[in-house]
Formats: sequence, structure tokens, C-alpha cells
Amino acid sequence: MQSLLIFIQKKLAEMSEYIRMAEKSLLNAPQNEHLRIVTRNGKRNGHRVQFFLVSDRHNPNGKYLKNKERNIAKQIARRDYDKKVLRRAKKFSKALNSFQKELLAYMKDPCSEVFSSNPAKRLLANPYISSDEEYRKNWELKSYKRKPFSENTPAIYTENGERVRSKSEKIIADKLTQLKIPYRYECPLRLETQERTIHPDFTLLDIKNRREIILEHFGLMDDVNYSQSAVKKINRCILEGFVPGENLLFTMETQDSPLDTRLLVKILENANLA
Repeated sequence: MQSLLIFIQKKLAEMSEYIRMAEKSLLNAPQNEHLRIVTRNGKRNGHRVQFFLVSDRHNPNGKYLKNKERNIAKQIARRDYDKKVLRRAKKFSKALNSFQKELLAYMKDPCSEVFSSNPAKRLLANPYISSDEEYRKNWELKSYKRKPFSENTPAIYTENGERVRSKSEKIIADKLTQLKIPYRYECPLRLETQERTIHPDFTLLDIKNRREIILEHFGLMDDVNYSQSAVKKINRCILEGFVPGENLLFTMETQDSPLDTRLLVKILENANLA
């Protein structure tokens, strides 16, 4: 569904460019002249095309254009082409905008909202598909085993009272809460092809597409050993099938370049989460 929206937006951008070029070309185009094109049979060269300039309604046959006057014919042909392109591009853009509007309205599964206003009846019916809110609640209620904290780990807590390992992770967790993006902190993830389990910093829920997205924060990238470990972790996820920028997101910082929440929000927006 998301790929269809991207396709529509791409086509809308193309139509917008066609409209821009056609309108610019028409600014200096001939206004009232028209072309009459006649195809004759030639004895030596086969078909021969002749162009006539019609500028007077009292002379519908028009004036024959010699070869050196063909530039006028080109200008008129270009004008007629631009007019048709403009008309079709606008019509297609209107249809695309209408379709996009309808598609956005039905991005949610229409069957998931049946009996949404009557929860008791919905409970009795045992629906095939849970609503977004039900899906979110069930996802958030699912328990998991977090990584333990060692004794020397600083006690840092988010606004929700959840313990995390760094101030930057607290900032990220609070921003996710502010943006109403459900997440799990250090939830174990089994990499089946590599027969190992990792604990991503954050596992985000993409409610619209009903999928999980990993968000890793690498906070000591100016440390050689740490950065090498970060690269290995990213590579493991990619080998498992995760795609950077889609379902694998990451933020980084160094001592001189701390975490920038504006970049975090931009990353989340690009993944259609915020």
C-alpha cells in the first residue's frame, strides 16, 4: 500500500513538471494561427507533406509554407502539442489526487473497524482483524525479558519511569513517547540465519503497516572499538534481511557531535513513523 502511495506521488511530481514546462512554452507560442497539413503522392519520393498556415478564416486553405518558413510550422505544432500535454497532465493530476485521497482514507483495513462503535458486539463476533488500537495494545502488553543492568550502570529513567542505559537513550525514548510511537526497549531479537540473539536499543511498532522497526543508537562513535562493534551489529541486521532506512534505523553521536533530536525526528519521518 505504501509503495502505491509513493508511485502516485512520483507520478504527481512528473505531471507537475509537464504542466510547468508546457505553460512556460505556451507563453511565447503563436495565438491564432493554425496548420493545415496535406499529404500528396510524389512520383519519385513517395509521400510528400505540405504545410499551410491558416490565419484568416476567410481563407481556410491557408498560405503554403516553403521550406525556409517551416520554423512557423514547428512553433504551431509545438503549441498544439503543449496544449494537449497541459490538458492531459492536469486531468491525470486531478485523477491521481482524487485516488490518493481515497487511498489515504482506506489505508486502514476497512474490515478492522467493523463494530468499532459497539465493542460488546465486536467481542462476541470474534473479529478476523484487530483494529489499530487493539493491535497496539496487544503489542504493548506482550512481555519480554530485557537485558539486566550491571551494578555500575547509571540509574537513568525516562519520563515514563523506564530505566535506560544512557542520557541519549532517555532523550530518544521521551521523543518516541511524545510522538506516540510505541516501542520496546532492549527487546530480544532472534537472528535465525545467524543463530544468535541480539537486543536492539529500540523496537518500534509501525501500526499502519503492522511491522516492527529496529532503532539503534550508537553513542561512542569516536571510540574505535565501539565503532567497529557498531558496524558489525548493523551488518548482522542487514544480513538478516533488514533494510537501512526502512526497517533498520540508527542514530549516532560522538563527543563533539551529540545527539540531535531534529535528525531523529527526520529519520522517523522518512520511515513514515512521525
